[in-house]
Amino acid sequence: MVRHSPHNARPRLQRVLLRIGWLIPLAAIGVAGCVLILTYAFASIPLPEDVPLPNATKVYDADGRLIGTFSGEERRFIIDTLRKGFPKHVRQAVVAAEDRYFYDHNGVSIRGIARAAWANVTRGEITQGGSTITQQYIKNAVLRDPSRTITRKVEEAVLAIKLERRHSKAEILDFYLNTIYLGRGAYG
Repeated sequence: MVRHSPHNARPRLQRVLLRIGWLIPLAAIGVAGCVLILTYAFASIPLPEDVPLPNATKVYDADGRLIGTFSGEERRFIIDTLRKGFPKHVRQAVVAAEDRYFYDHNGVSIRGIARAAWANVTRGEITQGGSTITQQYIKNAVLRDPSRTITRKVEEAVLAIKLERRHSKAEILDFYLNTIYLGRGAYG
């Protein structure tokens, strides 16, 4: 009869763990992928015209002249930034300041996420976000959730990709421009 010493059992256990140990991360990646696919498939994204944005009320006299404007906490005038005559440099300035790769991604910027993650890890606190213009629009107009959770970020990313597939970059920028806070109580 051959006895197995504890020294023989240990390498065998290590060999077994090495053989099946890679299955656990692979299974986790598979589950995460399935969750993303299901979230994408079942997430509903309201059309921008269905997203209620508080805006200012204009009051006109009987001759059609503007006599007053009333607004609540948010003073917003919805404008068509796609029309002729809207200054092109305004659109360019917003893209340059907020998301210079806006025209190069599909709603989510891996480069932006990696940059923000690196900055946050090296500083030990959340100091930057990796959101694109599309994600910011989703966060501010659709989700209306300022929390910084992974769940909200995943939902934001999924909805941003869906929005990018349904609307042009020019339309998305128009939605964004009518949603953002511009300072001194002015939105959009």
